[in-house]
Amino acid sequence: VDASPIEVVTEAPAQQAGNDSSGNAKPAGQLQRPQPGKDSNTVKDREELKNQSSSDVSDQETVAAEPKPWGRFFVLWFCCNLACGMLPGQSLFVKLLAEAGIFRSSCIDDAKVGSADTCKDQFVALTGFFQLGISVAYVLLAPIGLLYDRWGARVLGAFGAATCAGGQVLVWLSIVGARIGQDAVTCYVFVVGMFICDFGSMLNSFSFMGLIWHFPGNQSFMIALIN
Repeated sequence: VDASPIEVVTEAPAQQAGNDSSGNAKPAGQLQRPQPGKDSNTVKDREELKNQSSSDVSDQETVAAEPKPWGRFFVLWFCCNLACGMLPGQSLFVKLLAEAGIFRSSCIDDAKVGSADTCKDQFVALTGFFQLGISVAYVLLAPIGLLYDRWGARVLGAFGAATCAGGQVLVWLSIVGARIGQDAVTCYVFVVGMFICDFGSMLNSFSFMGLIWHFPGNQSFMIALIN
């Protein structure tokens, strides 16, 4: 039996910091060779990111080179100004509507109920409903955005213009009713018509967002015109 001591050799890991695969000291600053299966994936990822960035730049250059639809934009802007609703012109419409007889039935003074004169109660009622309409308009911004995402700018703009026109018809009917002495009934038609008209105008104005992406270098100017 050989009683000589047994040498136990512990092999150092081949991949240690500062040593190469043979166990020799590796000079500082020497680059490692890419390992198959690990570094190759990193190189592929870098190439994919480079290709993606170059394609994004080419897409932006293509969009910038396309002719801008300025004519379509200003036609839409003019149509939205015509169908802007009633809330933006509150200071003008309150006096005109009061003189037309809207809410004349709310006058406390019986002598002015059937006359052509206006009363303070008319202005209070009209101003209150206009302020209520402004508050409701802020609440409707969220569902209008969802409708835009669902149906797109063209459908939203066409439906908004039709809705605004329908609301204007109801406002006209309320004025006719006030002229013939039926304001106690038709004044509520005016309230419904005003809300419908301004809801349609907001739908119509929101359709501008479908054109803003055609002007990548003038988006601040576009948003200023929309507002």
